[in-house]
Amino acid sequence: MIDIGEGTGFLFIGAVKDFSALDTETVTITLEHQIVTFPLYLLHLAVLNEKQVMENANKEGPYGELGDYGKDWLLTHDAGSGPYMVEEVKLAEHVIGVRNPNYWQEIDKDAPDSFKIISVTEPVIVRTLMAKQELEITDVDQPTENYYAMSRLPGVKVANLQTGSPMAFMFNASKPPFDDVHFRRAVTNIFDYAVCQEQILPDSWRAVGPISTAMPGGDPSSPLLERNLEKAKTELAQSPYAAQLDQYPIELWWNSVVPDQEKMSLLLQSNCQEIGIKVNITKSSWTLFVDAAATPETTPHIFPVTFSGHAYPEAASILYQMYHSGTRGTFFNMHWLDDTTQAEIDSMIEETLVTYDKDERYKKYRAINTKALDLALDIFAVDFAQRYAYQAGYLMWPSAKAAETGGKINIMTGLRLQFKDMRFIGEE
Repeated sequence: MIDIGEGTGFLFIGAVKDFSALDTETVTITLEHQIVTFPLYLLHLAVLNEKQVMENANKEGPYGELGDYGKDWLLTHDAGSGPYMVEEVKLAEHVIGVRNPNYWQEIDKDAPDSFKIISVTEPVIVRTLMAKQELEITDVDQPTENYYAMSRLPGVKVANLQTGSPMAFMFNASKPPFDDVHFRRAVTNIFDYAVCQEQILPDSWRAVGPISTAMPGGDPSSPLLERNLEKAKTELAQSPYAAQLDQYPIELWWNSVVPDQEKMSLLLQSNCQEIGIKVNITKSSWTLFVDAAATPETTPHIFPVTFSGHAYPEAASILYQMYHSGTRGTFFNMHWLDDTTQAEIDSMIEETLVTYDKDERYKKYRAINTKALDLALDIFAVDFAQRYAYQAGYLMWPSAKAAETGGKINIMTGLRLQFKDMRFIGEE
């Protein structure tokens, strides 16, 4: 993970000083410096069969004598130790997995014998497959209208799973007029949070800031973000750009694979018109977003981002991802803060990583939450819910059941889609 440096490898780079196996079941990891949340990083420390991987690795590759570290082979094979094994992979089409007879834990006899993950997201096709009971669980990026349509199918329900993460409009704070805090505050105050949550994303929750109340380290007593027209006008009047709005049209890009972002963007455009701010909306692709993130000049003024894939379940994860200089220039941090502000926020975040007392650490998280709101770096539109339509009539899915009954939900996306914990119910 350190050598390749992709995915969640960034958690371990600069953190791990040394590691060694004491015996066949015990590993010692020595850190470069204190990181109190390091045990949570180990959620991502997967175990692979080294011999199997290296026997199938390309000898030529960017990692010296290790070749390509087996990356090409692992695209279509697995060498893990989980409850299921890869049987077939067709890239951009599907993955089929079957039970691992040598799994180190006992698997319930009624757990699924196999699974198939398909790369189909087109709404009409997804709805048709659900109607024919040829699909048990949908993806999470269907339009709201499609979830409602599928919820009317016999036996189908929509599971709304809290992610502990915001869906936000992020601002490029280096590009005029968003380099002025009063202008940013005007935009954060003009946005209609209630309409967004009630009409566009009704299965989500109202937000309180970057740290969701569902995230460990969040503050359940935090007030909900509210629209304040008068405050928006007052803040705009204090901005040096107030008399020059026609010279600064705002560029907002939205991600074409998330249809609800267009509706959110249109709402913000309409809200901004009320105080004379013109917003131009552009439909963009994920690839263009990533490319644009590379420099402050190419980054648009506003871009909606969904933070549903946090690295570990504590507030430092989302705060580091959104605001630390270590992620600047990525899709998840295009704020481009000035050096002084960036150094201050870096210091606040890094201080939490060496604070062992949980209550004290949580206080520091909340101070960063307050700082981000004061700087008006983002519009936190909603606390995001991942929605799945699923076959509740014959599939017992523990995470969906917990959401329905008010039970505890694992906010780590992958850990709530454990096939070994699911069961088919009803008649054979």
